[in-house]
Amino acid sequence: MKKKELRRHIRAEKQKYSKAELAQFSAEIVQVLLRHSRVIEAQTILLYHALPDEVDTTALLSALQSRGKTLLLPKVISDTDMTIHLYHGEETLRKDDSFGIMEPDNAPFTDYSSIDLMIIPGMAFDNQCHRLGRGKGYYDRFLSKVPADKYKLGIMRLQMEISLEENRSKIDTVQEVIVDEIDEDGSYIGRTRYDAPEIDNAVIFTGKQEHKPGDMVMVHIDDAFDYDLAGTEV
Repeated sequence: MKKKELRRHIRAEKQKYSKAELAQFSAEIVQVLLRHSRVIEAQTILLYHALPDEVDTTALLSALQSRGKTLLLPKVISDTDMTIHLYHGEETLRKDDSFGIMEPDNAPFTDYSSIDLMIIPGMAFDNQCHRLGRGKGYYDRFLSKVPADKYKLGIMRLQMEISLEENRSKIDTVQEVIVDEIDEDGSYIGRTRYDAPEIDNAVIFTGKQEHKPGDMVMVHIDDAFDYDLAGTEV
């Protein structure tokens, strides 16, 4: 899948969630970040102010500021480049005319070597932590100026890690699964009774007998992945 098609697909997937669900996801990620060892140890952190479809960082900025961290936010200055600036609170920000992003309006911060941690947004991250941005290349160009040893934490990658951790907790449990479809190899694809079709995690399992879509099957969970579970019928 080409990058343009992948971005379109991801936007469509995000639109399946309600504002309340997205807010809950953001709150969970913020709590994980606040407990993350890299965040605790870092003094100077580059963050971002979220667009509506990104992980909301407002509570994170407030919590880190109260801990005495030095925080930085990006500012778009042209069609190709961005700078970073000190964050002094929400009341000091102004809305960018191009993207509607809340941005600082003070002097650029250029002491890149003092940055301990960069928490970077992205439309998607793969298992090797490669980032898919929005296509403008702002972060790609900016990060080329920052020392390579600086730790980068992709926030959507973190969401994948949270999902994987939750899925792993279900290994060796038995789940009631609704069959949604039958794969070409004969395996079944379904979801637990608490999950929504085409939105939440899928359960891929092998059956002991034939089933049709809509059947309820008790499945032993054998393995877990970022967003899916695998198992066998009991």
